[in-house]
Amino acid sequence: MVSASKLLQVLVRRFETPQPDFMVGHAHFVLKFLSAICQTNISREDMLNVTNIITNCPHALPIFKGNQRLCERLLLSCFASVSRVDAELQDGVRHVICTLSVNPELNSNIMMTMARKTVAAKRVEGAVAKQVLDRDDAISNELLRRVVAQMPAHGDLIPDGGVEIALLPQKAMHKRRQERFERPELFFLVSTLRCIATHRQSRLRDSFVEAGCSAVGMQHRNLQFLPADVVDPVVRCVTSLPAFCNPEAPMRPDDWYLLASLIACPDARLRPLGIRLWAQKVCYYDPLEMNLTEVNSPFPLTIAGFLVSMRGEFKEEAMMLWLGVVTDPAALPLIDERVLQLLLFDIAQYAQVNDMNDVKREQILVAQLAVLKALEDSMSPIYYLDARMTLTRTTKLLNTSSDLIKTLSSLKDVLSTGQILRASFLRSATDFLRYVRQTANVNEQSYIRVLILLMGNVLHAIRVLSVQEYTSVCIVVLATIVGFLRDVQPKASSPQGDEWCELLKALATTIMNEKSLVDPNIVSLQLHMMELLDFASDEHYSTSVRERILASLRTVSTKTQEIAPTSAQHCYELLLRAVHFHVLDEELLSEAVAALRHATDTTVAIECMNWSQRRHLIDRCSTLYREIAPMFPSSRGARRLGKQMLTVATIITTEKHAPRTQLQRRSYDARRPVLDSGSMQFCAQAMWSLALRATLSPIPHLPVDRYLAAMLRFAKKHWRRDEAPSGYSSEKSLTEEAQVTTKTPLAEPRGGRTRVSCGDERFCSDIANLLLPLLNQVLLLWYTNRTAFQANQRRHKAVVSTACDIIERNSAFLSPRVWFDTQRVLSNLPIVLPNQCTPLHLSVLRRSLQETLRNVRACGNQGTWHLPSEKTQLKAQEGSTEAILGGRMIADMFGCANIIEDADLKVYLISLASEQLKMISDLDEMDEKALTPEEKSRLMCLNKIVSSVRHGTVLYY
Repeated sequence: MVSASKLLQVLVRRFETPQPDFMVGHAHFVLKFLSAICQTNISREDMLNVTNIITNCPHALPIFKGNQRLCERLLLSCFASVSRVDAELQDGVRHVICTLSVNPELNSNIMMTMARKTVAAKRVEGAVAKQVLDRDDAISNELLRRVVAQMPAHGDLIPDGGVEIALLPQKAMHKRRQERFERPELFFLVSTLRCIATHRQSRLRDSFVEAGCSAVGMQHRNLQFLPADVVDPVVRCVTSLPAFCNPEAPMRPDDWYLLASLIACPDARLRPLGIRLWAQKVCYYDPLEMNLTEVNSPFPLTIAGFLVSMRGEFKEEAMMLWLGVVTDPAALPLIDERVLQLLLFDIAQYAQVNDMNDVKREQILVAQLAVLKALEDSMSPIYYLDARMTLTRTTKLLNTSSDLIKTLSSLKDVLSTGQILRASFLRSATDFLRYVRQTANVNEQSYIRVLILLMGNVLHAIRVLSVQEYTSVCIVVLATIVGFLRDVQPKASSPQGDEWCELLKALATTIMNEKSLVDPNIVSLQLHMMELLDFASDEHYSTSVRERILASLRTVSTKTQEIAPTSAQHCYELLLRAVHFHVLDEELLSEAVAALRHATDTTVAIECMNWSQRRHLIDRCSTLYREIAPMFPSSRGARRLGKQMLTVATIITTEKHAPRTQLQRRSYDARRPVLDSGSMQFCAQAMWSLALRATLSPIPHLPVDRYLAAMLRFAKKHWRRDEAPSGYSSEKSLTEEAQVTTKTPLAEPRGGRTRVSCGDERFCSDIANLLLPLLNQVLLLWYTNRTAFQANQRRHKAVVSTACDIIERNSAFLSPRVWFDTQRVLSNLPIVLPNQCTPLHLSVLRRSLQETLRNVRACGNQGTWHLPSEKTQLKAQEGSTEAILGGRMIADMFGCANIIEDADLKVYLISLASEQLKMISDLDEMDEKALTPEEKSRLMCLNKIVSSVRHGTVLYY
């Protein structure tokens, strides 16, 4: 005997191709068979086959048009089997609704459910198209029009339908077979309109987010999500109901539910109607009567759910109307704990973002405390504690020392019970612990014990349930522990530090014994934690660490599902840990290359990375490249890994694989890159660091120039500022800017220790601490290894040109300190690249010399602006009178003085040199071994001047 599942599979395959011998009678027989099958409990696969057959069955449309009962039976079966989380089955039901909507005699309640299911169905990934959405909206609108056509013109003509409360569940509405449009149908229609408008509003907001726009800027107040020929009859019918015709007419309990649905509807015509009627009738609201109304969902729970689901200004308006209703002491016990928790958070956010008078602020505070007390009195302490932790992190409520200690103690008690807690609660607890660590002085011993209990709960949940949610929580907890260890490492030598170190070491050993934790992110954080706890010096753990890293890398290279965008970064982290634990060998390098190739497949992962993720990837790549560079001459695996790392970096630089939004990834022809100037700038800095380390490292048999050009091009293009500082002109010199911003003119000779400052401090710090030091290392090769420098002279010249281009592009944003460091580095160019300096090189060198001389002259060659920020205060405290430009620096500048165009600056440079020469004693009496550093620098200045004169450089006063 053939099973029903097998028959369904055969029918699906047969209907994939045309069936000329298939007649109307056959179709009628197949559809009756489907209606009988659907009455039983069938599997998901069978239900998918049923939806496929209904949609593709030949000659089915004429049968559906004339058989109301068959259509309704099939629809009810589909409604009962669909799941909210099953997008594929929802898509199949949507196609069934489109097919069966041809019947003109469908029951109004079923048509309203069809409209709900059509607009709320989750589409299968990649199947979303504008024409499909428009078609579904047209079908749902047509179904609503057919329902409205059955509605009386005035509300006083609508009968009660034989029920005292017109609020019936959806299943009960489907069983109603009345031919007349009654009060339950009206309430179900208003609820359906609210549901459809809410889904369309969410879809519009999601489209803004997916397109990379801000949903905050989208104006919802005047949007109309429903057709006018549906809304206008409903408005006319509602306003003519007996309860709303007369302002003094009494209200039935179900009338309040009707008003709540209207207020929660985002349509611009129904929402104001609900608000107006609520303000008109609110004086008749009786909390005791509404709380005792026998319905499936109590009224306080209903409006609390509406409040939680609302967004933006709609939530604020509803909060003003309903705050007293939902926080009434008699209503709070009727609301579910989870809804209470979300409601409390919404009230707290409302209090923060809105300006209000003292009376209103007091009402908000009373409402918050009432909800918090209701959660405390509930059966489960989890929701209460979760609410306390959330309020502590997000508001100023419960932020006193006693409140923090109470919350931390309660968290410790809950974690000590040993029960498996929700992943969301554990994540909230982790966020709370991080917040407490940053804002309060807590006892380290208690803090660590709670953190260890939290990690133990996560590990227990992973052992029992193996749910991905707990794996993500484990990552967050480990990151919190690592952050704590970084903060307290200087204190680890104290007796208290030794005690909590032992506790954390025991925890690290427990995590190491968990063989199921092979996620690269978890393993890298775990090994980082062990490294901070000084496990790297213990050879006992070398074998287990190596095996854990190998297993984690193999999970990346063998993963067949979608690869996370951060997988490559985690591979780099694992290799860094392997280097620090001294376990990096050829097998690990081989597995790392395979994992990296799999994790950076351009069609899978690269385009899914945003610029922030790419920045972290390149930054880790640069650090790892520096660590494994000494292995290049002796390790083939290290050279292969280095080549793969450069390949990945080069792929990231190409516009072909630029990041795309989620909406663009769903469409086939959208290739517009998503720009993020801030992250792209940091990515360019990391790219520069990687390129320079590749230039400086010995890489036999590896064509570095092939990758270097693309990386330098990317750094040159994106290392820039888009906007000038406010009130700053690119033509205005930095000295003029400094003089304007200080109280006293900087040009006063020897005028104290005024610090010259302008431009973007962080941007200038990146130039001074990252761009120039690495460039200086390249130029120093001419002195330390001239043969290697000349062998790769073309490469080094490209590096210098890129650095000069970056400085030239951002010259309007650079501070005096950056110009000072720039001239110190570039003053070697005439020696390093004799007769090869390009006009760009000379232009940047000339600008740096002139700007430095201007700034030095402005402060009389005294000050601290040329020092890094960490040394500036120290020099100021010491009271040092050391000059900014000493003899050696003046000598370097004197060698390039022939390119200075400003005659006044030439004169000032000669005066500085003359001051140095006047302090030189008789040369014949000098003993080179007994010279002080200052005397040596003056002697270098003299030699440079003599050398310049010999080369024909003559400067005149």
